Amino acid sequence: MDPPVRYEIAAPADRLAAAAAQVADMQPSDPGTGWVFAAPEVGPDAGLAPSVDAAEVAEFTSLWKLRADGTRPRVIRWETGGVEEWWEAEHFGYARLEGSVIHRREVRHQVAERRWRIVDRLSGAGTHLAVLRLHLHPEVNVKVVAPNAVQLSRSGGSLRLQCSEPLEVTDGWVSPRYGVKLPGRVLMARRSGQLPFAITTDIVWEPV
Repeated sequence: MDPPVRYEIAAPADRLAAAAAQVADMQPSDPGTGWVFAAPEVGPDAGLAPSVDAAEVAEFTSLWKLRADGTRPRVIRWETGGVEEWWEAEHFGYARLEGSVIHRREVRHQVAERRWRIVDRLSGAGTHLAVLRLHLHPEVNVKVVAPNAVQLSRSGGSLRLQCSEPLEVTDGWVSPRYGVKLPGRVLMARRSGQLPFAITTDIVWEPV
């Protein structure tokens, strides 16, 4: 049997995963135990959803203490059980920034092909910098196959990940459980420009 391939529809910090869980009575992701992706540390650079202008998705006064939470997550679509599964949600955590930025994430899963398309859309006004980071499990091997594509492999198979933007592979940290910190690689894509724009990530399972 193929190892489970976990994926994130949003970082826990932006509350989309929690909102989706309330609607579907299930967790849409399993950070920390995933076959490829892992739970990052906290902070504006840690999320699995795009950060905007290096801002926290919610305002903190100190670690774990919120000044205000304006994320107001909203699940737009949740369709499962067919040949294609489709999730879509948005949050308003960046609406406090100039231009009232709104992040919407759409995930479409071709079940038989084990193919995922993740589209992160930013709407609003003005020029902004979005940075998408995908924190990898410490045991994942990374092979760069193109400026915007990598192969992620472990025993049992691999994933090919391709992004609409160039990818950087950097060193970072992941946390499999509270109080534990391990080194891991981080995939990073950047896009800067006038809103609206989108970053698209395609992931395909490649068995051995």
